[in-house]
Formats: sequence, structure tokens, C-alpha cells
Amino acid sequence: MAQAPRTIDHQLAYSMFPIWLGAILLLLILLAWAQIPAASRIEEQRMKEHLLRVTKAVQADVAALDAFSRDWGIWDDSHRFMGNKSRAFVESNLFNDMPMRDFSLNLMSFMDLSGYEVWTRTLLPDAPGVNPDQFPYFLDELKKQLRERSVAQGGINLHGIRASQWGPLMYSWQPIKNSDESAPFNGFLLVVRWLDKAYLDQVSERTMLPLAISHANLDVTATFKPLKPQITYRLIDLGFTRLRGEVRLLNSDNLPVLTLVIEEERKILSGVMEGALWTFIGMLLISFTCVMIAMYRLKGIVLTPLQQLVSALQRF
Repeated sequence: MAQAPRTIDHQLAYSMFPIWLGAILLLLILLAWAQIPAASRIEEQRMKEHLLRVTKAVQADVAALDAFSRDWGIWDDSHRFMGNKSRAFVESNLFNDMPMRDFSLNLMSFMDLSGYEVWTRTLLPDAPGVNPDQFPYFLDELKKQLRERSVAQGGINLHGIRASQWGPLMYSWQPIKNSDESAPFNGFLLVVRWLDKAYLDQVSERTMLPLAISHANLDVTATFKPLKPQITYRLIDLGFTRLRGEVRLLNSDNLPVLTLVIEEERKILSGVMEGALWTFIGMLLISFTCVMIAMYRLKGIVLTPLQQLVSALQRF
């Protein structure tokens, strides 16, 4: 049995469908091409601001630790203590845990000019794999390096961040002087704080950002870009859902000592994609409605009379 030929209105509708669908897809691609890069740029700029904020918070803590060591190091009582090793100074100032507790210090050490300890209090860092047997050797080597650097430059103050086998730490090395600096320094003060989980939680709470430390190999050839002096960063695209930002702090030799990591959801890009999807659905519905109305009007004005004419010619 032969199939009845399609009517003109059906042929017109079927021939217009690919054109209609292609036009909608092209409009959707144009919309995505215009909005997705802009959303990505906004999120990348926002991530750079986040990285700057956490970097400033860490640098402010280093400055606060250095100010603490200066308060204790450039002090007449400390200078006299290093000269006479008075027990009264220890009992009135150092037996109290307040200095260590207020700054969450892991080390506070008074040393003579030769680097030998006069008084020291130590707390192990909150880090996995800490070996108490190796810890004293690490501290002795740290004190030796800082003393040599300080003495070589006339007894200067040193502070910053450095790496260790137990994670990064911030430190301040201060020659002990009297308040008017009329007498030469007669000892050294070293204070240290590890950037452990408790510290990261504090910085995360202050900056309202999820913060972590990257323990990956600090490869200076990685694709990091300059952000500020002695600060580099990179952004890693984790797809349409998450964006990862890494910022590195460099020491005076431009070697990385700390890598901080922030990961957050790409809410702006997700919103743009969701908006594009709903726009596509809306365009489909609107286009379908407009096509149906146009077909109805076209059928009444043109196609029906034309079909009647064709039928009459076929009968003739």
C-alpha cells in the first residue's frame, strides 16, 4: 500500500525544524562564549584577592612575632639578666606561661653570645611524624645558622618563615640590648612558632577562607606567576565546579618556604551555566510557541488555500 504524500504544511514544518534548532544552538553558544570567560575572569580575580588576604594575614603574624621578640630583646631587664643570670628575672617573667600562650609559641630561648642556652622553653609542633629525639638537633642547627647570619652582619634582627621536616615555621631572632642601645648586645633571643593545623584554623577563621598548606615538592620551576615581591601564585582549574589557588612565600634567596592553598566552589560560573541552561530551555519554549503560532497563521492564510489548489489540480 502506497504511503500518502505529506501535506505542504507538514513538509514546511519538517524542513524548518533543523534550521530552528540550529539557530537556537548558535544563540546558546554565543551566549556561553560571551558570559563564561567573563565569569572565569571574575573568579580568578577574586581568588587572587583571597590569596593576597591570607598572605597579608601570615605576614602580619610574622611581624607580630618579631615585635614580641623586640619587646623582650631590647629591654633593660633582659640585658641585665644576660649579664648576671639572675634567678629573679626567670621567676618573675619566664615561669609564667603567658608569653608562650599569648602567641602560641613553640620555642622561646635566651642564649649567650656563644649560642649556649641560658633559658629555654619548648613545645613540640602539632605535626604528624614528629620525632622528639631529632627535635633538639634541629633546634641547635637552626640557632647556629641564625647566629652566624646575625653576627656576620653586626648583630642584626632576623625574622621570616622557613621550611623544616615538621612543616613551615615562623621565627624571630633578636640580639638582646638595653633600651637606649648604649651598651653592646650580650645575648640572643629566639622565638619560633610552627604553622600547624591550629594556626591554619586561626587564619581561616580570621580571613573566612578555607586554608591548607601544600606539602608537595616545592619545585621552583612550576608555573607560578609573580603576585607581589617574594610572593608567587598559580590558579588551577578543577572543572566547572571548583577552582584551586596556590600562593608561595619566598625567602631572601627567592626559594619557596611556604605554599598556602585555597579551594572554593565556582559559584559565579555555576550560576552562569545554570542561567545559560534555563535560557536555552526558555528559548526552546518561546521558539516552539512562536513557530506554532506562525504555522497556524501561515496555514490559514497561505497553506490551506494552496493545498486546496493542489488537490483541485490533482483531480483535474
